[in-house]
Amino acid sequence: MINLLKLYSKHSKNMTLVAIIFGSLSGILYSLLIPIIMTALDEFELENNIIDPTVFKVFEGMYIEVFSPRLGFIFLLICLLIVLFKTVSQIILTRIGVELASSIRKSLFSKISLSSISSLESVSSNSLIQTITTDVLKLVVGAKLIPEILTQVISVTGLLLFLLILDVNYFISVLISIFIGIIIFLVPSYFAQGLFQKARDDLDGIQDGFDALINGSYELKLNENKRHKYINETLFGFEESVVKKEKFAHTIVRSSLSIIDLLSFFVIGISIFILTNYYSIAFSDLTAVVMILIYITGPIGFILSALPHLAQATVSLKKVEDFSRTLLPEDINYSSRNIMPFHEINVHNAVFRHNTNDNASGFTAGPVNISFKRNQISFIVGGNGSGKTSLLKMLSLHYTASEGEILFDQQKLCSDNITSYRQHFSCIYSKYYLFSDLHNYFDNPDQTTNEVNRLLKAFDLSEIVSFNEGKFSTLDLSDGQKRRLALIVSFLDNKSVYIFDEWAADQDPKFKETFYREILPYLRDQNKIVIAITHDDRYFHLADQVIEMERGVVRNHYYN
Repeated sequence: MINLLKLYSKHSKNMTLVAIIFGSLSGILYSLLIPIIMTALDEFELENNIIDPTVFKVFEGMYIEVFSPRLGFIFLLICLLIVLFKTVSQIILTRIGVELASSIRKSLFSKISLSSISSLESVSSNSLIQTITTDVLKLVVGAKLIPEILTQVISVTGLLLFLLILDVNYFISVLISIFIGIIIFLVPSYFAQGLFQKARDDLDGIQDGFDALINGSYELKLNENKRHKYINETLFGFEESVVKKEKFAHTIVRSSLSIIDLLSFFVIGISIFILTNYYSIAFSDLTAVVMILIYITGPIGFILSALPHLAQATVSLKKVEDFSRTLLPEDINYSSRNIMPFHEINVHNAVFRHNTNDNASGFTAGPVNISFKRNQISFIVGGNGSGKTSLLKMLSLHYTASEGEILFDQQKLCSDNITSYRQHFSCIYSKYYLFSDLHNYFDNPDQTTNEVNRLLKAFDLSEIVSFNEGKFSTLDLSDGQKRRLALIVSFLDNKSVYIFDEWAADQDPKFKETFYREILPYLRDQNKIVIAITHDDRYFHLADQVIEMERGVVRNHYYN
């Protein structure tokens, strides 16, 4: 609970304090209502039939009689202040909550953008989506309740103090009852929180399952038995598990709350029918005790009913913190600076080790020794799992070499220049993302628009896609068309190094020919370093050098 409150305070310390103060004032005033009511009743009992009530004119022809205008005015003023203070407190907390949810999401977005590629690849994107969309909201709802709980605690404390003033014996009895009620509630709630945690873990399974349902729809359509089992055993299995655990957890919590309600009635009954036989108490004081017991059930009920939300918020906070710890930032300077033009990239004994989710060592690429030069086309070939893509990701600085080094001419990489060198790469990997907005700042937007439309026509995309105001009209394209559009974007970037991961695999014969015989030579003639992973052996002779990989190392290397 303290960690949740810290979230609010950290985001907006002053306004959170203001909300707590206003809420506390509301709680204090709430606890003062009963003394005022009892004072008014005492005055009424003493002065009945002695002092005439004060008559107030509401409007012409309508009058109202008011007993003890002074106390009546104080009562009305306190009621208005309670509403005012409580409303202000809740408005402030709600506004902070909206801002806090946005702040947490922004923080996660920033951490994701600054995380290393290897740490991002170890995170389940579906679990991360679940965290951003579900956990953040539950976390904020729970955190928002804490200042309100503090308000109710103050109300309970004020009422208990008044009860202590009235009668110590009744105060002790009520205090013991509250302690018993807390035990009755907290013990089952501990088990309920465990169930909430397990249900939250199953939600990740639902998210993964839904992703598979969409992306695997082609396969499921062709195998009815597989589709039936996947829906009924996998997806419905996760759903039923979540429902079962959450129903059981809520049943425990609600049953505990019902017992607390019953206990509060027992306390009232014991106070009236049993304790009066053992302790002497005036009728007016007994009336005040009963009123306190009735009033105090509201704040206590609110506190206890809020605890399940706090339990879920605690689970969600743990999920957010776990992801924050998983998203490891790169220890580099993200400020780009001017660097000397380079003509060659030299890979010296570079090694990259893939780690599994349990940090065990996985596939290792390297050691690799190779050079890539401007005005040169390099083909990297080899079977699946031979380390081709791992080598290129080291080369494009997406992966940091575990051993060895990568030199740009004779310049070594360091934390201060890696961002600057990254800006010289344009890559289209097999797993790529195409943005509809170029997100670039061009000196001449009109000229850029004309160039994009020219390229769209050259790549047979002009009748499907248009480009206007820096955005493509649609990305609803086939895989081959998307790759062509990605290539257009890479042309606009005009980088020093171009990397293609089996770009031609999804192209028809026409564009496959165009890619190998026109596009790659064109980039080479533009003084670029051109590197392509390919299996099209009938085009190997077009490369300046061919690098064959096997089991993470270079098995063969030759020049044409």
